[in-house]
Amino acid sequence: MMATANTLAGTPRNAVASERRFFLGMAIAIAATVILGFTVNAARMHWTFFALPLQVHVHAAAFLSWIILYVVQNWLVVRGSITRHRQLGCSARVSR
Repeated sequence: MMATANTLAGTPRNAVASERRFFLGMAIAIAATVILGFTVNAARMHWTFFALPLQVHVHAAAFLSWIILYVVQNWLVVRGSITRHRQLGCSARVSR
């Protein structure tokens, strides 16, 4: 027995595609906002990339990887690669 309701059962196919494109657009907007925001901040603060401590680089790499994963996951759904989307989601989970 499923614990969640299928909310897409009565939805027309083009509405589903439109919704998927919307979420991809929002994921791209989030990525662009984050990248632009940090770029503007870096230019205003006049610091160099290599002068920052290692922790900052690790944090930036982890967060940027998460943003890229988010955009790729949305792109896979829009493209119709639901199986690959699920595989990538399962392999990206942190094991307990």
